[in-house]
Amino acid sequence: MKSHLSLLKRGLREPGAALGFLVAYARGSWYRLYLAMRGRRFHAGRRFLVYGRLNVRGPGTVIFGDHVVIYGRVTPWTHADDAVIRVGNHTSLDGTRLGCKSSISIGSDCILADARIADWDFHSIHANRHDPAAPIRVAPVQIEDNVWLAAGTGIMPGTLIGRDSVVSFGAVCAGRQPQGVVLVGNPARVAAKIPTASPEPPAPEAARGRPQHAHSRGSSVDIDSVIASALGIAAESVDDALEFRSVPEWDSAAHLRLVLALQEALGAAIDDELAVELTSVPAIRAFASKAAAR
Repeated sequence: MKSHLSLLKRGLREPGAALGFLVAYARGSWYRLYLAMRGRRFHAGRRFLVYGRLNVRGPGTVIFGDHVVIYGRVTPWTHADDAVIRVGNHTSLDGTRLGCKSSISIGSDCILADARIADWDFHSIHANRHDPAAPIRVAPVQIEDNVWLAAGTGIMPGTLIGRDSVVSFGAVCAGRQPQGVVLVGNPARVAAKIPTASPEPPAPEAARGRPQHAHSRGSSVDIDSVIASALGIAAESVDDALEFRSVPEWDSAAHLRLVLALQEALGAAIDDELAVELTSVPAIRAFASKAAAR
């Protein structure tokens, strides 16, 4: 009852968002019916929301858990009768493309942007690839819980991404990847570990005379110190002129570390679109102030 009252109050505060939710819920129900009528082997759990488009093709099975959300154009395509695509609870897909010949398993609480995920190579890598008998690699893909696949990432056949990890923009993953890391590059490599605790408070001499820009979880958070720690620079170097790529330390890998550090320090979710906007100190300070006001 309490949760329903909370939803009602939020709907009254944000009528546009409430209308969008109702439309997405209706679209989710419509896709269930439409895909069943088309003979697709598709199942979605409770509160299936479709803000974008869903294109399910192939003879295999597609199973979505509870509270799955679709943005953009998502294409879970199967290429064999026994192929299975599974998506866990509370996972969002935004323009994600999947090609499955055997098994693609995605855990709960994942964030998937317009990544490409395939458990087979589609064509043989052998020189006689035009021969129908040429071998084609097929190997299951597993993405564990709470993984974030950023835009443009590629997940190759036989890949396992450990829980809590982040695959950064344009990275291409193959093989077993550890949990709790940031992966960058092609082929993907570990660039950093995922922060699991709030940054330590700054030393008195570093904090003297500097503003506290946000509060979260009941304690003060010095955003400038969070920025400095994530980028590996002196706290005194953090000023209004500092922005993405203005210094060598603030590259793509460092920006991912910064986004993760901000989420941990402020207790606020940062999606792909917002991460792209937080590329300057003034923008980060403004976001921290809004997060503190909630």
